[in-house]
Amino acid sequence: MEFVKFCKIEELDKKNFITKSIFGKKIAVFKENDNSFFASEVGCKHQGADLTKGKKEGDFYTCQRHGWKYNIKSGECINQKSSKLRKFLIRIEGDFIKISLDTID
Repeated sequence: MEFVKFCKIEELDKKNFITKSIFGKKIAVFKENDNSFFASEVGCKHQGADLTKGKKEGDFYTCQRHGWKYNIKSGECINQKSSKLRKFLIRIEGDFIKISLDTID
């Protein structure tokens, strides 16, 4: 399994997440309150809009285009019939967060 550099850990010092497009996939690394991290797909399953640009309520992100609402941790869309957002393995190496493009679920 290959891991690619996503960001420096210090980039998340003042933010809760960083979003990037990697190989055509919109992915975000999120920082938890306990300073752990997780990575999730953040392209809405409806039309691909970046969920992190929409409304946030706790662990829920609502797509700014058509209101599809996702639990970012479980990946489930709670108001539409949709496949789950994919989760990605992460690895900390030195000052960097790396992600695998292989999905967890």
